[in-house]
Amino acid sequence: MYRSVVAVALGSALLLTACSSGEGADGAGDTELAISEVSFGAVPPKDDVIGQALKKELGLDVKLNAVGSSDDYYAQLSASLAGGDAPDLFQVDRSRLQQFVKQGLVLDLTKYLDTDLKQYTSFVGKDQMKAAILDGKTYGVVKRPQYAYSTYWIRKDWLDKLGLAVPKTTDDLFAVATAFTSKDPDGNGKPDTYGITGGKDADPWAPLWGGFGTGGPGAEYVEDGKIVNGYQDPDTKTALEYVAKLVNAKVVDPDFLSSTLAQAQERAMQGKAGILCQSWPQMTKPEFTASAKKAQPGAQWIQLPPLAGPAGPGAMPYDENFASIYAIPAKVGKDEAKLKNIMKFVEYISGEAGNRLVSYGIEGTHYTVADGKVKATPKLATDGGWFWLYQLTGRDEGEYLGIKFAAQKKYIDFAAKQPLMDTYQSLVVNPEGYNQVDADRYSNEQLVQFISGKKPLSQYDAFVSDLTNKFGYGKYVEGAQQQLTDLGLAK
Repeated sequence: MYRSVVAVALGSALLLTACSSGEGADGAGDTELAISEVSFGAVPPKDDVIGQALKKELGLDVKLNAVGSSDDYYAQLSASLAGGDAPDLFQVDRSRLQQFVKQGLVLDLTKYLDTDLKQYTSFVGKDQMKAAILDGKTYGVVKRPQYAYSTYWIRKDWLDKLGLAVPKTTDDLFAVATAFTSKDPDGNGKPDTYGITGGKDADPWAPLWGGFGTGGPGAEYVEDGKIVNGYQDPDTKTALEYVAKLVNAKVVDPDFLSSTLAQAQERAMQGKAGILCQSWPQMTKPEFTASAKKAQPGAQWIQLPPLAGPAGPGAMPYDENFASIYAIPAKVGKDEAKLKNIMKFVEYISGEAGNRLVSYGIEGTHYTVADGKVKATPKLATDGGWFWLYQLTGRDEGEYLGIKFAAQKKYIDFAAKQPLMDTYQSLVVNPEGYNQVDADRYSNEQLVQFISGKKPLSQYDAFVSDLTNKFGYGKYVEGAQQQLTDLGLAK
């Protein structure tokens, strides 16, 4: 959904420390503020208009450093924290946050939330702030909730050609996938299409799980006030039986087990499959669809809501963006001026003027305002691809997406309004002694065997038992139940 800049020179990117350099807007000194994060390939240009505006408004010289590889990022972050040279604000996931808290390396922000960070607290909401709470204390800044982006997409023109209705249930989906595979929907007289495609790096079955009453394998969710683990939920076995039925009927692209989602989308855009789970940007933004329109000029892709199933109405499992946390080094607690400037920055980007800046850029250049409403200019599309790097506390998602991607608004709204099933695995910190890498490798191998028919689902309970006992997953489940209960998510 179920998020930071191309790799830059790593040697110094994470080792920047604060320094004073002249007179700021409030007369307190122009303070350098170093921020480090992981990105998806965006990078601020040398002419960083957001940074310049922040310096003008706040008297802060913000140095934004981002690294493309999370492995490199966290390796250097750990070294810089241990060496006492950490950035002033740095991105961290919840598991590593717990590690740094135990080492005494990050600052407890609890006492500042209702005073110095009051605007931020109101902006992101207290429920979202649970991501940074450990042992009842808040150790970081989090992002405001975001929308769900992904849905199933289906070839409406293929449905029309075969005289089929848009599927609403899992049974409907099976029938449509079968027809897309066997009834020559592209009209070329060749058996060269599949019903469903997907990639190994994403969950091609996500829109199905809710209809079976599960959040999917490995998910953590609440049922009747209790925390439920997806592997241990009997409904998951039923859902996997359905997926195995699809795969064994040969209506699923066999490459879904080895290819990436991007490769699967490419095959779909070339007319090789008629259904896939993908996000609205990848399916509608011109940079992703231009070549597809040339290859399949008559293709008409539409979104599907989550499919109803044996358990009732469908719902898309959605784990909110709890993984993105920005922490402050513990040593900053002894530097009152530095801490004041960090909180001033966080408060500003969480307020109307500051959030508008980091969302839309410069008024008159990237956007205009008429009757209180923001309207994007063409410059926002050409210049604003990296602005989100400054959105450490998030944005008003509904307004932002509608303004910045006006041409995609109906797709955005469709994904945002679909029924969701809240899942919380990103809030769970692995307990000591639990080897997630080994457990994930084993569970993934077993799931592939189950859905490919190489192992019967009658052995599913034995698999869960081995995962729980031999691979220590029981420790994870126990820890998840306790942690999520402590956060108020269960009775």
